[in-house]
Amino acid sequence: MLKNLDIGKKIFIFPLLFMFVMIICAFLYHNSISYVENRTSISENANVLAKDLLDSRISVYQFMLETNIDKRDKVIENFETLSKNIALFKNRLHIPKNILLCEESIELISTYLKIFNNMANIKLKENNENLKEYNQDILKMANIGKDLENKIFALNEDIVNIRNDAIKALTTQLTILGFITILIFFIASSFISRNIAKSLNNFKDGLQSFFDYLNRKSDRILALDDSSTNEFGTMAKLVNQNIDITKEGIIQDNRVINEAQIVMNRVSNGWYSQLIEANTINQPLNDFKNNVNSMIVTTKERFEKIDEILQSYINYDYRPVLEAEKDDETGGVLERLVYGINELQNAIVKMLKNNLQNGMTLEKSSQILIKNVDILNLSSNSAAASLEQTAAALEEINATVINNTNNVVQMSKYSNEVNNSAKKGQEMAKNTATAMEDITNQVMNINEAILVIDQIAFQTNILSLNAAVEAATAGEAGKGFAVVAQEVRNLASRSAEAAKEIKNIVEMATLKTNEGKEISNLMISGYRELLDNIERQAVMIREISNSSKEQESGISQINNAVNQLDQQTQQNASIASKTQDIALQTDTLSKEIVKEVLEKRFIGKNEIIDNINSK
Repeated sequence: MLKNLDIGKKIFIFPLLFMFVMIICAFLYHNSISYVENRTSISENANVLAKDLLDSRISVYQFMLETNIDKRDKVIENFETLSKNIALFKNRLHIPKNILLCEESIELISTYLKIFNNMANIKLKENNENLKEYNQDILKMANIGKDLENKIFALNEDIVNIRNDAIKALTTQLTILGFITILIFFIASSFISRNIAKSLNNFKDGLQSFFDYLNRKSDRILALDDSSTNEFGTMAKLVNQNIDITKEGIIQDNRVINEAQIVMNRVSNGWYSQLIEANTINQPLNDFKNNVNSMIVTTKERFEKIDEILQSYINYDYRPVLEAEKDDETGGVLERLVYGINELQNAIVKMLKNNLQNGMTLEKSSQILIKNVDILNLSSNSAAASLEQTAAALEEINATVINNTNNVVQMSKYSNEVNNSAKKGQEMAKNTATAMEDITNQVMNINEAILVIDQIAFQTNILSLNAAVEAATAGEAGKGFAVVAQEVRNLASRSAEAAKEIKNIVEMATLKTNEGKEISNLMISGYRELLDNIERQAVMIREISNSSKEQESGISQINNAVNQLDQQTQQNASIASKTQDIALQTDTLSKEIVKEVLEKRFIGKNEIIDNINSK
């Protein structure tokens, strides 16, 4: 029956089975999910009761920490709310054990509140002064709270188990239903798929035989089974009709293909002078043959043109440019080849232009560089010589400054000694003035003594005159005495003259003594000024000494800098010499580059030469 049944009708069986199974699943799921949702809601309410119990006990703890009426009322409110919630929860239960747990929990809450009210009133009145009165109540509250917690947790655990059992039952039912559905689908699909697979296998065997023939795996074709009236039978009849037509066409196609294979093999080896001559009733293949022949001819012409261009490039003539055909495919191989060859030509021309421009520029620059390096060599050598002279001069200046510093130090020592000597000279001038005073006094004494001597000489002269008179009176007897008197007179005269000379000398000595005294006073004043000048000179000498030391340090630093600059100048001179060698090599290389580029022919060469020469 299924053999002649259409494939669409066979496949439509699967949606019918699927809809039937879905209806059954929806019915079972609707009945079970209501029960599961009810159990889940009851479980959530049980969790709320556990949370309310925890809040109530926390409020008791807060009341114990901070005793006041508000905290007490909060405890009572929490436990009364918990009692009401348990009563509402009990109405949703059906298991006697759980209902009994709810009733016992409500009784425990009532007892707990009574004990709490008693303890709270005592605690509010006595304010923790008599703990023994409500310690027993606290212990009872703790035990009741523990029992209440155990009952609510047991109730919660039992509710959770009931919910889990409901979910497990729903899962089991759906699993069994799924297994049955899979089994039904498997049986139906196996039966229908075997029927379809059998038809497909028959059709496949026929097509496989035809394709083996097409693919040269077999030299005969088996006809397809077209005995059925379904889609496969219809297709088999059409295929059998076309197999005969295709078989005749294939024979002709093979002749064209064989000849095309020979031609394409030669084309692949670079021979474009042979074309495909065979014909076939297969018009697309004929068109393909003609297109291949046209491609061979066109490709040959294009390659010959490309070869002509490349031959020009081989001969260093880069002026020809390869033109793309108007029918060339955008992005095609030929367009890319033309574009690539032109880009190659542009790159080579650009490279040659750059080489020519760079070579000529490098040639001019190298010549300028050689000249500048020569100037740099001369300047470096001159600078090095100047720096050597400067360093030598600085060495001499440094030595001179050091010598001057030492001389200034020595002058400072001498200035101190001159100061001491001047002080001694001032003291000696004072002593000299004192001595002059003493000399003046002694000269005055000498004057007095000279007056006495002058008087004695005068009296002696008178006596000698008297003695001469007496000797003359005595005659011959007094001649000897007269001689003595004459000698005495002469002695008196000489004594008077000597006294007069001594007086003159003493007067002169007195005059000179006064002058010496005045000079001593002037010397004392001069020594005073000399001491002041020596002190100022000593200050200046110390300042000069400090400046000389600073000059010595500065000149030493300048000398070090000049020495370093001299070393760098020597290095620069060495580098300039090496740079000259490099510049000469660069000049030679640039001339070779220019010569080599000028031997090649390309667009823009003359413009570059004129442009470079005009600069």
